[in-house]
Formats: sequence, structure tokens, C-alpha cells
Amino acid sequence: MKMKLLGEMIPDPVSDTITSATLVHVVAGSATDLILETDGAVIVGRIHIPANGSIDLVKDSTDTITCPTSFCTPVAYIS
Repeated sequence: MKMKLLGEMIPDPVSDTITSATLVHVVAGSATDLILETDGAVIVGRIHIPANGSIDLVKDSTDTITCPTSFCTPVAYIS
């Protein structure tokens, strides 16, 4: 799958919208938990990412991410 970069990576985000992206590539430097919250600070969910693991997370543009020991990059899929 090809990805288009939509901005700079954000290290160790805390309550960050990741430039209002709706698709975020997350790479964990060490094992961590990603927390996704709505703009009203309601927890949508949590996911554990193992050390050196990565995920692509779909979210609403106003949702925020908290994910220590990680790098989060706003992306889009392209064909």
C-alpha cells in the first residue's frame, strides 16, 4: 500500500489532533498504549502497540491521540 505524507511526524503526542489528519501512521519505539479521545475528552479506545510495532489509525479530524514513545505521521492512502 502506498502512502502520501501529509505533514511532519510528531514525537510522543499528548492530546494531539496530528494536524487534523483522519489517517495516522504510528510507530512505537518501545511498547506503548495509544489512547484515542474525542474533542470532548471522551475516550474512544485504547490499543497496545508492541516495541518497534506500527499501526495505521483511522480517526475523526477532531479526535486526539496520546501515545508516549512513538512517532505519529499524518498520511493518506494512494493507489
